[in-house]
Amino acid sequence: MYAKRQAAINKATTLKNVLLLGVLYLIMTFFIMSEAEREIERSAYGMGRLQTFLFRSPGKLYEQIGRYGTEGRALYAAVEMTAGICHAVVIALLFAGLMLWSSSASPGKTMAPKRLLALPLVFFLLSVFNCVGIAWMLTHYPAHYHFLPLIIFLFSKLNLLSVLLCTVVIGRNIVCWIAPLVRRINGIQPPR
Repeated sequence: MYAKRQAAINKATTLKNVLLLGVLYLIMTFFIMSEAEREIERSAYGMGRLQTFLFRSPGKLYEQIGRYGTEGRALYAAVEMTAGICHAVVIALLFAGLMLWSSSASPGKTMAPKRLLALPLVFFLLSVFNCVGIAWMLTHYPAHYHFLPLIIFLFSKLNLLSVLLCTVVIGRNIVCWIAPLVRRINGIQPPR
């Protein structure tokens, strides 16, 4: 059973599929999320999305949420629950695909993909929690939840850490993949 699953995963993590996920990520980032940002700014009197990775006191955060207006808060909450979660899915799949592909393409010793595949899952769960937490604050606006902004801030920092760890794992695997090629090229002597 495990061997069948592993074979299916290895078959799915081809360079073509990883590149398709990369294209999907670019479409989500530069078209869908940027258009959602513009719509939020239009309906929220020129204010952009909340930057939850920057620390703000809960009072200042709720003051900014109040300036969105009813229509801006409703639109922002809808964007967080749809495009925000879809964007998190695409990024998590891209990280998982890059981690699996880079570890399988490398002939050298790479970081164990079985254990490290939890990183994209952690990223996804933290991103979903941030989206749900922001949408909760927006839809229940007059109510002030003092610990929710602090938890969202903490989770956004952990989310950033998971992105950095995924990037380190992918970078290390790619270096392990390229290093033998560079050694082979450096070992070639020019004809005399």
